[in-house]
Amino acid sequence: MNNNVVNTKTQIENTCKDLINQKLAIFHNPSVFSENQEEHIEYVTWDNHQGGRLVSGKNFNNISQYLAIITSGAYQLLLFDYSVIRCSFIFDMKGKIQSQNLLWWPCPIKDTMAWAETELGLIGGLKQDLDDIVALEQLKMRTPIRVDFDRDIDRTDHPSSHIHLQHHATRVRCNAPICFNTFMKSIFKNFYPDITVSLKNWDYLHYSGLTRTRAIEYLNSTVVSF
Repeated sequence: MNNNVVNTKTQIENTCKDLINQKLAIFHNPSVFSENQEEHIEYVTWDNHQGGRLVSGKNFNNISQYLAIITSGAYQLLLFDYSVIRCSFIFDMKGKIQSQNLLWWPCPIKDTMAWAETELGLIGGLKQDLDDIVALEQLKMRTPIRVDFDRDIDRTDHPSSHIHLQHHATRVRCNAPICFNTFMKSIFKNFYPDITVSLKNWDYLHYSGLTRTRAIEYLNSTVVSF
């Protein structure tokens, strides 16, 4: 593994364990490393990749996608409120970042902790409540947040670095790809304003090799800076 791969994987693992120690997460699936010699790339990603319609981009913001992710275990971290964190980084063999995908999928139901005390368990309780019309009173409407980067795609309608929220085709431009800790800090700061997170053990990575070759006038002029 090149240095960026090692540092990225180490950062994800350390921060996941730190959030569990802070009681801000309850379960951690270790990230996995893989490589593709033919395409000259190396991955740091979540385990148990699942394909299919339910986890496709067009199902972004549908509760069925949250259920598909959580039931398959295709994520790295389960937060204290049963929201899901997962991420994937791809680097070329020189250690330059090629793409990334960082996702926060908030749990769509309030008061999830009660399920842990029932014989149904978390997944069974989720499915039963979502099938029950009474559960509509317990729905919590929060959009997932997904930060993407693709070095090879940079168009007026598809910035290379962008955020998806509320709709699968919404792409708000970001200033650059970000590391896992920058993402997690932003999630807690913006979407858990009542939660205190200790950041004293966190480091931050900066990825190189992102020089622009041309100026693009993007359709969406908004830019998010992390």
